[in-house]
Amino acid sequence: MEGIWLVSYILLWLLVFALFLLVFLLYRQLGIMYLGSAEGVSRDGLDRGTKAPDFTVTDQYGEAHRLADYRGKPAVLLFGSPHCSPCRILLPQLHDWAKVHRDVGVLWLNAASPEESLKFVSDTGASLPIAPYPPENNLMDRYRVRVTPFMFLLDEDGVIRAKGLVNTKAGMDLYYKEYKDFKSGKQPGQGPEPEPGPEHDHEHEHAHEQEQTVAQKAG
Repeated sequence: MEGIWLVSYILLWLLVFALFLLVFLLYRQLGIMYLGSAEGVSRDGLDRGTKAPDFTVTDQYGEAHRLADYRGKPAVLLFGSPHCSPCRILLPQLHDWAKVHRDVGVLWLNAASPEESLKFVSDTGASLPIAPYPPENNLMDRYRVRVTPFMFLLDEDGVIRAKGLVNTKAGMDLYYKEYKDFKSGKQPGQGPEPEPGPEHDHEHEHAHEQEQTVAQKAG
């Protein structure tokens, strides 16, 4: 009899352990799915209001770019990769966007070796500054970026004012609008000033009628 109880006790604990393991794996899988979702990706990147970490990289023309040199004007930092299909689709649109916004500095940060980056430039015909960065200076980790293409829009002081995953020129326009709204002091979701409503117009007309009546009596 004691042997049966002992076996039942062991089986019960094995069942509890199996259920615990199942719950853990399920929780982990849900976490991975969330991190890959749009909402999860939106939490990527250094927070708005954070001073962007300084760095120095060299583009395809051999020109050095230090982030501090972009101070005094807004700047776009776009994290990309030669192995990222959306990046190749976005790049021509980024060129068009940069032509319209000539007051904004644009720098593409390529997660690639110098050789891979040069091939990427050759394949795409990119003329904007495309700068790879070495593994020991992993900017994606410093900027907390997991996926590409990912954009940061900095203000004149090098502070992050807009950020997020971006795949199209329209997406870039939305981040630029967010930056412009911040500069103008407009709060998110704040609309234009309301126009005078019907009640206001009615009161104005009533006052005008009273003025006319008084004028007629005086006459």
